[in-house]
Amino acid sequence: MHEDGMFNARFHAFLIIQTVLLTAASLVRNGSPGAALSGRVIPVVALVLSVTWAYVQHRQKRKLDVLIHRLEKFLPEFARTHRWTRPPTGLPTSSTLLTYVVPLSFMVIWLIVARSSLLTE
Repeated sequence: MHEDGMFNARFHAFLIIQTVLLTAASLVRNGSPGAALSGRVIPVVALVLSVTWAYVQHRQKRKLDVLIHRLEKFLPEFARTHRWTRPPTGLPTSSTLLTYVVPLSFMVIWLIVARSSLLTE
């Protein structure tokens, strides 16, 4: 399914960008020239990007949920397979974790980095 691939491709792109920004923030904090300004700008930009990431993933997940519901309705084989591969009752799906937990985790990281960079400089 194309939308499933889009969900994963966007997730990976945002994850790579966040990792690069986290590495850049770490290098700046370890004494690179221009650290004062960069040390404040990188976390803010990364935090905005994290919020964008969460929004994009949320919209994509909603679209995927609708498509999965339609596939279950019109393709009985898909419905059976989807029922067999669901997580146990009460546990979130992997798409829910990837949609919400990972971007929110980065938001927390960036808030901590931003706060510490404001307090130390």
